Amino acid sequence: MKERSHEELPDEALAALVQSGDPSLWPALAARVLAMMAPIVARRVQQADREDVAQDALVRFYLAMPSYTPARGALRAFVSILTRRQVADYYRRRNTDPDTADIEDLADIIDEGAAVYANPGVLPELEEVAGERAWRVIQKRLDGYSWAEVAAELALTEGQAKMRMKRALGKMRRYLEDVDGQA
Repeated sequence: MKERSHEELPDEALAALVQSGDPSLWPALAARVLAMMAPIVARRVQQADREDVAQDALVRFYLAMPSYTPARGALRAFVSILTRRQVADYYRRRNTDPDTADIEDLADIIDEGAAVYANPGVLPELEEVAGERAWRVIQKRLDGYSWAEVAAELALTEGQAKMRMKRALGKMRRYLEDVDGQA
C-alpha cells in the first residue's frame, strides 16, 4: 500500500501529524495556514504591513496549536479566528481605527460560534443571547452606521448604544465559552 504524501492529506490530518511530533511537516502546514490567512489579512491591512501581520498571525497559530482539536471545528475556522484577532491587535496597536473594534469583536464571536458548532449559521442563537434591543444596535453597526447614526435611529444616546453593544458582545462570548466547555 502506497503511503500518502503530505500534499494529499487534509488540513486537519496534517495539523495532527505536526501536533504529534513530526516537525518535518511544519513547513507544509505553515504554507497552508498562511494561504488561509492571506485573504483575511489582505482585506483588512494596508499592503505595507500585510507580511508582518501574517507572520505574527502564524506565530499566534503556532503557539495556539496545542489547543486545536478537529472535534471543535475545521482548521480553517481556527485559523480564521486567530488571524482576525491578530488583525484586531494590529489596529489596536496602531490605534488608527478604534471605531471598528466592536465589529472585529463581533466577527471573532461569530467565527468562534461557527467553530464551536462546526456550523456557520450560529447567528440566530447569538441574536437570542444578545437580546432584541442590543441586536438592533449590532445590526446597525454591521450595516456601517456610525455611533451617532445608530443613536439617532434608535432614539438612544451614543453612550447607551455603545453600552448595549459592549454588554451584548460580553454575553455572546460567555455563551460560546459555556457551550465550548460542554463540548
